[in-house]
Amino acid sequence: MKPILFNTEMVQAILDNRKTQTRRLVKVDLGLADIDENDKDYFYVPNSDGEYHHILEYSKIHIGDILYVRETWARESEYCIYKADLDDWSHLEDLKWRPSIHMPKEDARLFLKVTDVRVERLQDITEKGAMAEGVDWTDNRCYENNGWKPSFYDPDSGGSPVFTDGFIGIWDEIYANKGFGWDDNPWVWVIEFERCEK
Repeated sequence: MKPILFNTEMVQAILDNRKTQTRRLVKVDLGLADIDENDKDYFYVPNSDGEYHHILEYSKIHIGDILYVRETWARESEYCIYKADLDDWSHLEDLKWRPSIHMPKEDARLFLKVTDVRVERLQDITEKGAMAEGVDWTDNRCYENNGWKPSFYDPDSGGSPVFTDGFIGIWDEIYANKGFGWDDNPWVWVIEFERCEK
């Protein structure tokens, strides 16, 4: 069982059964700039000894792994409270929230079984992939390029959401100032998962 971090917005998407994929930066230099991008199922890359290995051997997460979700949390006497449930716990304003990275496994409530792992360029994401990333159709970022947003009184007035635009906004909030924004088109691990029990 391995840990995986998600911010509060993405934890809520998992709880709402909207998120079944996550993209994570390929953080090691795998020589990917020199490989054939059209041959994604057969990526072989050199290691420091010049030997070639399949790229999935470098992934820390593999098909069949069980991941426990680390999320922002707090302790109230013997109870564990999760920030993703803030609407339900808004009367507890004085709680001391703890960063997700410090959540121990025994306090995790969400468990994910990995069903697929692959590598691709960030900009290869499709609308279906952006939806699987948990982008909410009500997110303003989904309507930035079509000029208007649905209103509460007329939900059809805004046209169709562009989930990829919503995903770009979410990604860039996290990675753009670190040099790995959408326009940089970095290599990413694409991890697909389904919720499971411990």
